[in-house]
Amino acid sequence: MSLKHCQPVELGISLSYDTCAVKPPSITTTTNMSAADKLKDLPKVDSVLKEQLEGFSPDKLKKTDTSEKTALPTKEDVAAEKQAKAHLDAVEGFNAANLKHADTQEKIVLPAKEDIDAEKGQQALRQGIEAFDQNALKKTETCEKNPLPTKETIEQEKSA
Repeated sequence: MSLKHCQPVELGISLSYDTCAVKPPSITTTTNMSAADKLKDLPKVDSVLKEQLEGFSPDKLKKTDTSEKTALPTKEDVAAEKQAKAHLDAVEGFNAANLKHADTQEKIVLPAKEDIDAEKGQQALRQGIEAFDQNALKKTETCEKNPLPTKETIEQEKSA
């Protein structure tokens, strides 16, 4: 079986290999064509397909309601998008050459008198601890006293 090369024809109906031999009509720009010439240039249609097309009745179609599935943006959405775009355009189109030079002034804030006194006390304490001389301490002996309980306290604990 040998297959013939054919041009695809979009009719919304599946065609067999036998009907592929039909060439689509060429588009001409002449307007002086008669009705007979127009019919002669139309492609030949298979008889089965022709019968199905002639037997078609729009009354057999079911009534359906069309619903729009894409939601259009609201006025607020459009306004917000325009504002965001205007902001981005302003930032992108900013010219740094229009800026003026500014000198920064650093202000030194002095601490309050209470803060200074508290810090001096902390420094004096730290200095006293660091400069402490351990050799100035006297030698002492530690005497640990562990008094033993009396007989009366032992008896009281046993009875309790």
